[in-house]
Amino acid sequence: MALYLLMIYSSFLVGVNGGWCDNKNTAGQDLVSAYSRLPLSRRGMKHQSDIKHNLPVEEMIKSEGYPVETYYVTTQDGYVLALHRIPYGKTNNNPTGREAVLVQHGLLCSSADWVMSTPEKGLGYMLAEAGYDVWLGNYRGNTYSRNHTTLDPDNGEGSFWDFTWDEMAKYDIPAMIEKVLEVSGKSELQYVGHSMGTTGFMAMHHYRTDVAAKVRLAHLLSPVAYVGTMESPIAWLAGLGPLLDVILGFFGIGEFLPDNIIIDCLASLFCNEGITQGICTNILFVLCGYDEPQMNTTLLPTILHHTPAGASTSTILHYIQEVKSSK
Repeated sequence: MALYLLMIYSSFLVGVNGGWCDNKNTAGQDLVSAYSRLPLSRRGMKHQSDIKHNLPVEEMIKSEGYPVETYYVTTQDGYVLALHRIPYGKTNNNPTGREAVLVQHGLLCSSADWVMSTPEKGLGYMLAEAGYDVWLGNYRGNTYSRNHTTLDPDNGEGSFWDFTWDEMAKYDIPAMIEKVLEVSGKSELQYVGHSMGTTGFMAMHHYRTDVAAKVRLAHLLSPVAYVGTMESPIAWLAGLGPLLDVILGFFGIGEFLPDNIIIDCLASLFCNEGITQGICTNILFVLCGYDEPQMNTTLLPTILHHTPAGASTSTILHYIQEVKSSK
C-alpha cells in the first residue's frame, strides 16, 4: 500500500535527518531549500495515487447483505458524478413509503465513508434500517467521480482539476439532489453533510435557492464555514505568504498528490511522538489533525484503503484562503 510505504519512508527520513523541517519558524525556508536541491527531473514529480480497495463501495454494501444501485449524473460543467444507493435495509426491507436522504462526504473522502464500518455503526446502513431511501454522493475528482465529458483526469495538471468546493456548491450538490429526486420520484429530500459536504451545501444557497428549497431538513456534521481559528497545519500554511507558491508545488499543481517531502515536514512539525506518529503521517491526519479518542484503530486499515480518495490542490488552497480572511 502506497500510504504505508510513504509512512515508512517518512519515518526513515525523520530518523536519519531529523525531518525536513526543524521548527515552524524556519520550516517554510527549509522546504524551499529542499526544493532547490531536488534534481530537475524530480521537481514537480507526482506520486501517482495507488488506492487499492479491498472492496469498492458496491461490493462492501453487497457483502453486508444490503441491496445497492449505482447511478451517474453529469453536471452542467461536464463532470460525471457517481451516486451509490441503498434503497432499503436488510432487516427493514419494505421499499415503499421511504423518504430520500442524500449523504455527502468531506475533503479527500468518498461514499465509502458511510459503509466501511459494520451495519451497526455505518451511517448508510443505519439510515436504511431506519426507513430511508439512502443515496451516497461523490464529489468531482474522487475515486468514484473521476470522469468528465471532455477533460482528462489523468492529466494531473490539466483543466479537469481546475475546481474548488465553490464548483461543488454550484454544480455538484444541485446535480445530485435533482438526480435523487428524479429517480426516487420525490419532491423533497433530507440532506446529511460532513465537513466539506457542509461547506458546499451552505454555499449552494448562493447559487441555487431553487434546489435548496427542495431540502426539507439538513443535518450538518462537523460543519465548516468560518475557519480563521483552525489549528490544523492548513492554518500554518496560510501564514507562509510569499512561500506558499513553492509549498503548493510540493502538493501538486492541479491534482492533489503530495510529495513525501512536504508530508515529512508537516508530520515532523505537527504529529506527536510515540504511538500515533506513524498514523499521523497519513495525509488526511497531517492536514486535518489527529484525534486519538475519536480514532477507530480497528478500522484504520480499511480507512487507509479508501482515504485519501482524491481532490484538487485548488480545493486545499480555497480553505487556506478562508484562514486568511476574517469574513
